Amino acid sequence: MKRNPSIELCRLLACLIVIGVHTSLSAAVNEHSWDTFRLFLNCLLADGVAIFFMITGAFLFNNDYCRLLKKTLKHIIIPLIIFSIIGFYCFDWLFDKQPLSLHIAASKYIDTFRTLLSWQNPISHSVHLWYLYVYILVIFIYPLLKAFVDYLDADTNRTKIFLIGTFIFLIMNDILRIVSEHFPIIQ
Repeated sequence: MKRNPSIELCRLLACLIVIGVHTSLSAAVNEHSWDTFRLFLNCLLADGVAIFFMITGAFLFNNDYCRLLKKTLKHIIIPLIIFSIIGFYCFDWLFDKQPLSLHIAASKYIDTFRTLLSWQNPISHSVHLWYLYVYILVIFIYPLLKAFVDYLDADTNRTKIFLIGTFIFLIMNDILRIVSEHFPIIQ
């Protein structure tokens, strides 16, 4: 398949944004004020993952759902399960210097299961896996998303309204996140 330069540029931009968000300085100067430039920069760096999901959306709906499920199972879900099992039994030992043991309290299994039911990552030291959980959710709700995309594609005005609304939502999300982090009293 020939690569699309626009998609590759977006992918590069998203990578740089994700690197930037993980290396940026806090906008908070102290409890009551923030650095305006850092705040602006943090707003610009807040949506790198959204770009990756937009790239996914550019290709997602050209697939057969059964084929997509099989590919996700093979390349995402099975490796995630293997990694999670290893992490469940070994990460406390590797990272927290706790004794290595296959005898785990039943409460830890129950807590892990409850955490999975809330669609969160239960494995310690693996917060980066949140992206895979969201991706799997997107694949599972593909039929619903496909119906929505078909609805938008039927009328260009619907698409424009959706894009404007999404842009406003992203800006509001950035502003509210930053305000809630630095001014918890406002919540």
